Amino acid sequence: MSHSFHEALDGFDPAQILVDGCPECEDRGRNLPVALAHIDDQRFAAAWKRAYDLYALDSPSVGRVSDAEKPLLEVLWGIQCVLQRFGVPLNGTPPQRTVATAVLLPAIRIAEATTCECGCCMYLRQAHQQLERVANVCPPREAA
Repeated sequence: MSHSFHEALDGFDPAQILVDGCPECEDRGRNLPVALAHIDDQRFAAAWKRAYDLYALDSPSVGRVSDAEKPLLEVLWGIQCVLQRFGVPLNGTPPQRTVATAVLLPAIRIAEATTCECGCCMYLRQAHQQLERVANVCPPREAA
């Protein structure tokens, strides 16, 4: 499966993280562990802020939210709310370290330490399994 040319799709908004009508984006929207495992730090920060703006601020600047990205934004908002209880400020900006060390790993540890069956904790457990698979299959980046 591959991405479609997003700009040519109906309802495209450049702020969208996952775009309706793109088979790859729609698949990632249905499989959040895969989406989280393949998102780069820049897109993650944009999605983090988009989720904050949508759910905390109800901001019109968010624009049209695609059906493909809505589950991702819901989970990222849930993670922000959980991390707030552990001292991470709720301000629309992910902590200034890499995604894996700043957000996903602490959130995964929290989710794995609980028997909670909410959607966010279940997605985090699945994301952990997917991240482990990616780490075992994908070659590491070359040092800059």
